Amino acid sequence: MFLAMTHDLAQHPSGPAGAPAPPSRAFKRAPAALLALLAACTASNGEEQVPTETPSPRVVSLAPSVTDLIVAIGGGRHLVGRTTFDTDPRLAGLPTVGGASDPSVERLVELHPDLVIVWEEGEAAALALRVEALGIAARRVRTESLHDLRAIVDSLGVWLGRERAAAALRRTLDSTFAAVRARVAGRPPIPVMYLVWDDPPVVAGADSYADALLELAGGANVFGDVDDAWPEVSVEAIVQRDPRVIVWPREHPGGDGLARLARAPGWRDLAAVRGGRVYLVPANQFNRLGPGVAAAADTLARLLHP
Repeated sequence: MFLAMTHDLAQHPSGPAGAPAPPSRAFKRAPAALLALLAACTASNGEEQVPTETPSPRVVSLAPSVTDLIVAIGGGRHLVGRTTFDTDPRLAGLPTVGGASDPSVERLVELHPDLVIVWEEGEAAALALRVEALGIAARRVRTESLHDLRAIVDSLGVWLGRERAAAALRRTLDSTFAAVRARVAGRPPIPVMYLVWDDPPVVAGADSYADALLELAGGANVFGDVDDAWPEVSVEAIVQRDPRVIVWPREHPGGDGLARLARAPGWRDLAAVRGGRVYLVPANQFNRLGPGVAAAADTLARLLHP
């Protein structure tokens, strides 16, 4: 039978954004207060020093997974705005600037941020240039790999003066990943497909963090030979590779998704569908390279190797 999973399965709820979208250059035209704060965050002896009189930087993160990380290291007080994709109840009182890639720049400016965090690629890259042209510091982040996750956590610690909290989060992530890897060590990898969308099919490829999570959890990504993060593939290609397990992040894990696969040509003949091993998992945890991916890796290991 099919198994639909909710947030309760992963014991630590939190969390491509939609289909995943993706620190680099030094601040440009950063306000003096922000530069002073960043300089004070690192003492000459390497120990963290958080000034008490320097104004805290006002931040707008346009990358929802990064927003989740900011909250996770206790930096929520720095946030002065959010996108429509930031659904954490703790951020409900913040004004919304719109979408992650197409926010209202006018609304963004009205919030007087010292720092705006944007994705490195796509439309967001051009947005960073617009923000910088207005005299606001912009930082571009890449959100495609577990290495990117570690780099973002470290950078947020410096940018927000939360280095100790960031280091603690990174240790938690790394220890969870190590525990997951140890749990499945020696077990044969299970052929698995990470399904982002079913019509047309979009899956996790070799360049995605989901590919790394599948490998970490004892899986073998059936599209791990495709040099793309989130490739669109044909149903015929899926049938040919015939995954034994399908992991399908959904915003609403219920609904008719499973029933639709069970009666769709091609899909209904897959080993995963016939064997009842299509798992619906919460998208906010699995499709965001944020604090929830550690619990996602643990959940994947339990699904692949019950």
